[in-house]
Amino acid sequence: MKKTAMATPFVNPMDGILYFRREVPKKLRAAFDGKQEVKVSLKTRDPAEAKAGFARENAMFEDRLAAARRQMAERTLVPTPGGLVRRWCEAPAVGNGLSGPQRLILTFMELDAAVGGTYSANAGAQIFPAAIGGPAVNTRP
Repeated sequence: MKKTAMATPFVNPMDGILYFRREVPKKLRAAFDGKQEVKVSLKTRDPAEAKAGFARENAMFEDRLAAARRQMAERTLVPTPGGLVRRWCEAPAVGNGLSGPQRLILTFMELDAAVGGTYSANAGAQIFPAAIGGPAVNTRP
């Protein structure tokens, strides 16, 4: 029989602060902006204080999970824009495609060009590797 551990506060080894930390089920991550886990500081090093804070955070987390499950059952659970961007930017490179950090830089370059930014990287800039599909859209002659 598999033993399941009771959720307890997580101690940050760097500073000793206790945290609420729970993994988000894969199917429900759209309700949590695509995050794999929820981590909230309990702002204390005292285990007794942390126990009360953990119970409060856990209740709120379980409420969010229940709401996400209802949305999933009603087929109204859709990814948030933040979740879509996170998934797109953190996805691994496929074949000769761009890696997540490269996609993020490209996204910022395109957003900068879209709002008429005065500073925009040009094709000769050393902040981005050579273009795979041609020059960046926001380069100026």
